[in-house]
This record gives sequence, structure tokens and C-alpha cells, in this order.
Amino acid sequence: MVGIIIVNPDHTVESWTSSSGQTVLHTGFTTAQGKRRITHACAPVMGPVPVDQEPWNGVELPQNGVLQLQSQHDWHSTRQTGGVEETYTFLANFNGTATYPWQYAVRLCYVFNKKLDVLTIQLYVYRSVECRESRLMPLSCGFHPYLALQEGRAVLWHDGKSTVIDKSLRTARFLKETKFSEPTTLITGKSLFTVSGNHDLLVTTDDSKYVCIQPVNGLKKPILLKRGQHHILTTSIIFEDL
Repeated sequence: MVGIIIVNPDHTVESWTSSSGQTVLHTGFTTAQGKRRITHACAPVMGPVPVDQEPWNGVELPQNGVLQLQSQHDWHSTRQTGGVEETYTFLANFNGTATYPWQYAVRLCYVFNKKLDVLTIQLYVYRSVECRESRLMPLSCGFHPYLALQEGRAVLWHDGKSTVIDKSLRTARFLKETKFSEPTTLITGKSLFTVSGNHDLLVTTDDSKYVCIQPVNGLKKPILLKRGQHHILTTSIIFEDL
């Protein structure tokens, strides 16, 4: 038996079932306000826009950016399968708006090893050389997975310290990650998640059914791109049965 992942045409991840039949992602549910929550990538902002901070002053964007808005991007996608890996690649251009006047290109790539239950995500953001805006382009970006909790709780291990995760965690926990750190692990029921990559981590939950361990760059201090510059975020999520 192998793992199964379903990736939607709008680049969101609908579901992930492990090779042992476990539900890895808690998705397809809605908030009290009727907003659907689903695992997705975020750019050019992660979370709400910090409008009171330079250089975000005057910028208006939806929370977690515009990658989920089909009207703002013309997505081109490919899927490659063969052997134990499936690769999903999404390409799009953003032409800017009155409140975010920077032009950029995005490449989002998912590589899923269905035998080992490993999902690797790479998000590439490139500021166009044709962008006429004189100011540096502010960027924060990341990936927003809803990892399924078993028995309503989990234990998070990060840099040798443990934190109990349950619905009482209302305040986000910001974890500093560097390439020299040990991977962050999450134990829930009889399952183990391992998250690692060139990023920081933001941990949130407001429900006993999921926890969001979000790889993110530029959250506390935005990445600033000149014309022709790019930024790449790479992360891997490993699922194992204990």
C-alpha cells in the first residue's frame, strides 16, 4: 500500500492519506464565518498585512496573500508521475494592484514520495525586472498545512523542548529555525510528523482536530526584493507511524 495525495487545480492540497491508511491532513472544513480551510501556500504576505510597519504601509492584501485568488493569477500546472514520486508544479504571474504595485512570478512545486510518506514543498517568488515600482518589494511567504491531531492533542519537540498542543493554544508560537537546528517533530496518538527546511515556524491551532505547523520566511522582518531578485522557501513534512 502507498500514500495518496490529492492536489487541486488551484494548487491547494485537498487530502493526504498515508501508506498505512492514516489521515494526515485535516481539510475540507469551514469556519463559523463560512470560510473553507484547506492546506495552501501563502504569498506575498503570510498572515494579516502588518499595515502599521514599514514597508507594508498602505498595502492591502487578503490574509495569507493572493495565491488562493484565481482572479489574480493565471495558473499553469503540470503533473509528473513515475515510480514512487508524484510531482505537481504550478506557475503564475502577478501583475500588481493599486495597493500592491509589484509584479512577480511564482513557482510552487510539490514532490510527494508515496512510499515513504514525505511531502516536499518549494515556493519560488521572483520579482519581475519589468516591475516599474521604485520601492523594494516586501515579501513574506510560507505554507499553511492543517495537520490532523489524534486524540485531540499532541506534543511538539523543538530544540530539545516539548510543548503540549491542544485547543487551548490560542496564541501563535513562533519558533526560530535555522539550517543548523534539529528538525521539529510532532507526536500525536501513534503518529509522528517531522518538519524541516530553510525557514522559521509558526505554530497555531484553535481546534482539537488539527494543528498548523507553518513554515514561513519574512514574518517578523520582510524579505525585500530588488528587480530581478528571487526568494525560495523549501520545506519537507514526513509522516510516520510509531
